[in-house]
Formats: sequence, C-alpha cells, structure tokens
Amino acid sequence: MKKGLMLVFCLFIATTIIVPGKAVLAQPLRIGTLFPFSGPIALYGNWCYQGVLIASEIINDRGGLFGGKKIELVKGDAVDPKAAVTEVTRLITYENLPIIIGTFSSPRAVPASEVANRYKRIYWEVGAEAERITGRNLDYVFRPFNRSSDKAKPPVEYLINHVAPSLKKDAKDLRIGIIFEQGDWGTDTSNAFMERAKQEGLKIVMALSHDTASLDFSSDIMRVKASKVDFLFTPTYLETIGVFWRQAKELGLNVPGGTCGSGTVDGLHKIIKGPDVDYWLDCEGPSIINPDFLQPKPRENLFELRKRWKAKFNEDVVPYIAYLGFGHSMTLFENVLPRAGSLDSEAVRKAAMATDIPEGGTTLAHGVKFYPPGHPQQGQNERSWAVLTQYQSQKMATAWPPKVATTKPWCPVPTWEERAKK
Repeated sequence: MKKGLMLVFCLFIATTIIVPGKAVLAQPLRIGTLFPFSGPIALYGNWCYQGVLIASEIINDRGGLFGGKKIELVKGDAVDPKAAVTEVTRLITYENLPIIIGTFSSPRAVPASEVANRYKRIYWEVGAEAERITGRNLDYVFRPFNRSSDKAKPPVEYLINHVAPSLKKDAKDLRIGIIFEQGDWGTDTSNAFMERAKQEGLKIVMALSHDTASLDFSSDIMRVKASKVDFLFTPTYLETIGVFWRQAKELGLNVPGGTCGSGTVDGLHKIIKGPDVDYWLDCEGPSIINPDFLQPKPRENLFELRKRWKAKFNEDVVPYIAYLGFGHSMTLFENVLPRAGSLDSEAVRKAAMATDIPEGGTTLAHGVKFYPPGHPQQGQNERSWAVLTQYQSQKMATAWPPKVATTKPWCPVPTWEERAKK
C-alpha cells in the first residue's frame, strides 16, 4: 500500500515539476466563444465556431502561444439577444475570460459587445455586420470583418463595369431595384448601396423592405416586374430568399443584369435545387478566392483549413461562415496575441490597434488595420472588403472583383423561359 502511494506521489511530482525557465505543464489560454449553438440559426453559429476551433487547433499543433501554452475555447450559447447578454456576462464574471470571440449575428453582437466593453474585456467580432457594432466609441470592441457599408462597393462597380456593357446600356440608364430585410443589417446594407449608387449617378427606381418571416412575396415581385428593373439587390436572409426566388420563377420575374443577395452564400443550392439556382449573385466577405492572391502563410492556412474540414466533416466545401470564424480568429491568434505577449485586455487592445496587415495577408484576402480612437468607426477594419460570388452550374465561384475572381461572371441572365429550353 505504501509503495503504491509513493508511486502515485512520484508520478505527481514528475508531471508537475518546473524546470528553471520552462514549465512542463503550462496553464491553457482560456478564450470565450459566443455563438448561437442552439435555436433557429444554430447551424450558422456552429459553422462559425468550428472555424474558430480549427484555427485554435492549428495554433496548438504548431506549439501554442507564449512559450507553449495551448488555447482552450470556452463556449457561451447566444440563442437570442437576451441570452447573448446573459452568456457574455457569465463568460466574463464567472469564467473570468479576458477575450470573447463571437457571434456572427448583429442582433446578438450589438448588446453582447457593449457588455464586454463595460467590463473592459476584448470583444472580437468575426461575422456580424451592423454599422453600430463599431460605431459607439467602444475601446475594447474590434471587428476585422467587413461592415454593412463595405458591401456597397462591389455590386456598384459590377453594375458600371460589367452589367452595363453586357446589356449594351449606359450605366446611368440602368434601372435598379432593392428589396431588403427591415432589421439593422438589411437597412444598413441597402442604405449604403443606395448612397454609393447615387454617388455614381446610377438610378434607383424602387426600394422595398420586408419582414423576414413573410411567406408571400407575390405583391413585391409584381411591383418589381412593373418597375422593369435591370438589376435587383436583395440583402436578406437565406430562408427568405428561398421563398422569394421560387415565387420569382412562378410569377415570371426576369432581371437581365442579375439578382444579387447578401447573406445567402451558404446553402442556397440546398433550398433551390437544380439549375434554378444558377446566375444568383451574392455579396459577402471574400472566402472562395484565388489562392495565388494570398501571401504564403495565409495560403498555407487556407489549405490546412480545407484539409481539416474534410477530415472532420467529410465535406469538400468549407461553409462561408466557417471561413469567417477561421480567418478572423487566425488574425487574433497568429498576429495580435503574439505581439500582445499575454491575454491581458490592455495589452491585447494596444496590439490590436497596432495591427498592420497588408492586402493578401489573411486567408480572407483583405488586410487588417483598425480605425483608431476618435474615429466614428473605432475598432473597425478599414482594409476589409467584400466580393461577388455567383452560382454557376450549381456551384459557387467568385466572379468580382477580377483580382480575386475564380470565374468570369455570367451576364446577361436569360429569361426563365429561355433557361427551361436548355
């Protein structure tokens, strides 16, 4: 018995002994993650978290941070905005976590980030786009991702440089319509698009808002038909577009310059099956991009993400939202934290404000530099930008801008009658 106790004691000492200058067992680096893991948008929340998780696993497999410490993610379930506040408070006050990564959903990110800032803890937003997330002078809130207004540039440039020549029209003669969801995100995105379009002298002939719970868009579609639009911009959610697009076909809505969503890049082909999904455009942050545009390190990270996603889920295509979680958390893990030297909020904040990553320096292609204190969008990445993807032969490819495109855009769009004959 005594020999057994002595053996246990010796094993304990052997596994906890500290060699001068180096700890054999380093305490993990505990970082909070706040996503909707349950509820109506749990699929997206889990995708985004899986991206963060794979990023942490890569860093850990490469030796960890701060002399061998491994990242450990602690989960908080933001099933709705109220739960987001409760969970972020728990992660900060009970779990005592200095950094929260979340949430991809604007209604959850807005209140949660305010709570984190009040406690002077870093809130690292990897996917939510509402302008006011970084429009409130919050010192501890950072968003390496694009905001709603960043989605105005690609479709406007596409209209001027590709749609107008394809339709053999002057860009100022194009008739442009907008249908948007009435929340913060849809309103911000559509307003930014309208403002930029008007700056370029483009003509907005109609703009309609809608409730995403609506199951009937027939009246809106008939108004779009009556307006004879050449291009339709539709910032709304995936499920809503599924209903809208089926009814658009049934009612014979033809838009020769294309219909461009924002928020539907993941999974529209699962809702609209077959070739009906083709020609659909989507404006999102870059994910499906030409790898040659990336610098060597982020290119290596991109390929490693794809390999690990395939191994974990037996899926060849990484969901867009997982790219967001992965790419933006890699910026934190690989660039910001090593310069901070610890998870201390003040050290991380200073390191984040000093971040200066050039274009091509992240797996999402854009660079990273945050607007400083005093700027109306303090903590927002000024180098973020979006791209246009398009379904072609029922697969997504990046069609615009040309510098990161993996295909050429399909335009003009044939009518539903013409498509049925193919």
